[in-house]
Amino acid sequence: MKFERRKRYSALLDIAPLVDVIFLLLLFFMLTSRMVSAPAIVIDLPQSRTAEVQTSSEVIITITDQGELFLGDTPVILDDFVETLRACLQQKDTPVVHLRVDHEVEVGLLVSIVDCVKMSGCASFSIETESE
Repeated sequence: MKFERRKRYSALLDIAPLVDVIFLLLLFFMLTSRMVSAPAIVIDLPQSRTAEVQTSSEVIITITDQGELFLGDTPVILDDFVETLRACLQQKDTPVVHLRVDHEVEVGLLVSIVDCVKMSGCASFSIETESE
């Protein structure tokens, strides 16, 4: 009687294709992810204990510590601000404004900007802070 011997299978696993797939997935996610860049206008936001993270905004108004006024990334003169903001808000579906104000800005300037925002017909606005 003749017995057949079973073939011994090697327990080794070739991981080269696995490494290739991992690198391809890594490359895919790196190329398709959205790179988030910091705004070009540098300001020091005031601290807040109750600050909440908000989603991306429609209109961003920035006031630097020197009193420079920006609508998005574009510098704006305070005298023309109401008309410029009104034109910008008419292009948006949901007119929501976010104010990014340096903590060194005078309260009088902030109040005049808030008045301009209200005069431009803005439905709602918020003042951005950063958490402690």
